[in-house]
Amino acid sequence: LHDALPICLSSQADTSFTWRSGLRQLTDSVAFSLVEPDVTMVTDCTTFAGADAGDAVTIIHTITEGNLASSSEAYEVALVATLNADFQLVSGSVSTTCAAGVTDTSGFPQITLTFSSLPVGTACELRYTVTIADSAQPEEILDVTTTYNWRSVPDAINNTPGETRFYSPAADVCTETLDTPALTITPITSSLSSTGSTICDPALYDLAIGETAVYQVTVNVPEGTSPNAVLRVEAQGDASGVLEVVTANTLVVPSSMSGSTTPNPSPVISNLRGSDLILDTVEYSFGTLRNVGDNDILNDEISFLVEVRNVDDARNADVGCTTLSLIGYFDQGAFTYSSPTQLLDIVEPDLTIAVAFQTPANNFVDVNIEVNNVGDAPAFDVVITEEFLSSEFDTSTLSLVSAPAGFIYSEQTTPTGILAVFTADPSGSPPTNSIETNELLTFVVNIAYLEDRKSVV
Repeated sequence: LHDALPICLSSQADTSFTWRSGLRQLTDSVAFSLVEPDVTMVTDCTTFAGADAGDAVTIIHTITEGNLASSSEAYEVALVATLNADFQLVSGSVSTTCAAGVTDTSGFPQITLTFSSLPVGTACELRYTVTIADSAQPEEILDVTTTYNWRSVPDAINNTPGETRFYSPAADVCTETLDTPALTITPITSSLSSTGSTICDPALYDLAIGETAVYQVTVNVPEGTSPNAVLRVEAQGDASGVLEVVTANTLVVPSSMSGSTTPNPSPVISNLRGSDLILDTVEYSFGTLRNVGDNDILNDEISFLVEVRNVDDARNADVGCTTLSLIGYFDQGAFTYSSPTQLLDIVEPDLTIAVAFQTPANNFVDVNIEVNNVGDAPAFDVVITEEFLSSEFDTSTLSLVSAPAGFIYSEQTTPTGILAVFTADPSGSPPTNSIETNELLTFVVNIAYLEDRKSVV
């Protein structure tokens, strides 16, 4: 048609044409629908969330042409997945359901997929399996970055620039975090079975002043590489209380962690948390710790025993269920992981003494000495003395009436009189030679008072 001119190409998808011949003019219009490929791509990398070195994980990319109402077939589709350097491709694991899809892994950690077309309303996948290398660090964030593109018509048909549209959305980045170390502190035993754990919190040891307790410290180290790894335990050492680290034993380290710079470091006990000289910290330094990926969780645990003492210090006072604390740390590079705080209760004996004179007879009188433990811990190595002044009593007449089992009676002269002494029998054992919580013991002696000093009784 000579002089046929397009008048309008609008978003309403309507084109008008005009034809002129001399004075005559014919006009008509043709309506059509504008369509474009509508392609989306989703990467599923959730399979390596919480994984660690040695784990094999499958990654799936799903490509969809899904808008049935207004989309068209996509052509010359290409996908490029770039993986983290700590991934290792499992040979033979790459597959695709895309028709005539061609995969290329020669540039790994890049994997490419190309295929000629994706019809409207269809979807296909690229999937592959990778293992996580021993170089991966616990809590490292691993990522898969995927770019993809397509054309509106095959470029081979329309080589003229602008006669095909090239689509290239923003890259899809899928990230997940690897497994993290975990620490626990478990009570094992205490040096005094009689103190138990019943006073305040039944879940906590009750420790008397000077008593020791042994705890097992365990750290679960994810498989992989932990740089500058340090395992330490800190006992409380501040204004509200103090624990002393007495001993720490050799680590139990699985053979799978033999890649450490220092495979089995010795404990270093020091004063870290307070200005006093009390040793409150034990530390093990590994350097770079490599836990070989063998998928055996029994090979992931490091453990040791630490003994702590409730120190005889003014800060450690039994005031309404006072607690002391113990906490473990595992340092790895820029990360620090801590255990739940392990608490213990401070308990102390509290002895009261009362002296009562009984009814005199012929200038002699029985003297009852009552000792009551109103505290919340047993009292050991107890020594009870009662002095009778020679200015008031005939000290030569002092004698024992009765004493509880587990105590030895003796007498000691003083410049002013005589002492009745009751000593816990060192050859005995608790609870016979101790005064238990809420236990009342009565010691009785007899003595003659001087005639002119009857008023003292």
